[in-house]
Amino acid sequence: GIELNHNSVATDFGDGFYTTTQYQQAKHFAIKKAKIHNRSTRNHANPMIIALNLNTEKLNHDCHGIVFVRPDEKWREFILNNRVGKPFAISDFHNLNAQCDYVYGMVADAHIAQLTYSYIEKSISSQDFLNELIPLRDGRADQLSLHSINALQSITISDIQILKEEE
Repeated sequence: GIELNHNSVATDFGDGFYTTTQYQQAKHFAIKKAKIHNRSTRNHANPMIIALNLNTEKLNHDCHGIVFVRPDEKWREFILNNRVGKPFAISDFHNLNAQCDYVYGMVADAHIAQLTYSYIEKSISSQDFLNELIPLRDGRADQLSLHSINALQSITISDIQILKEEE
């Protein structure tokens, strides 16, 4: 099953189940996560891609969400707040309590972890964080995060592909 609160706390859109429309992005992430899991536990996990069907009508009708069309100031503010948590947030615009059933938008660039650390350690300002935050792969990496049981009910599995770790 899907456990909504099983990923790391500091994520772009808050604690939830993350999906993408990009096959290569999903493949890269699946292999990376399986390697991390296999190094830290005795239970071997195979990386896999789970293809989903999304019932957008159900999602839009039954759920409350946010869609970020472009990486604008609101996207940056939302990510900053979710990444740094309430003690360091610059506003109440976040999803730390899963107020949104779903959020869709671009993935933050890979140096987001260093930006977050630098901001929390006060070596950069919130404005520096916002100015330096850019989307991954020029905005070609997307994510739909689901944060409630209600949102999860809008997806069904259509296929499962088990990958080789060295792919």
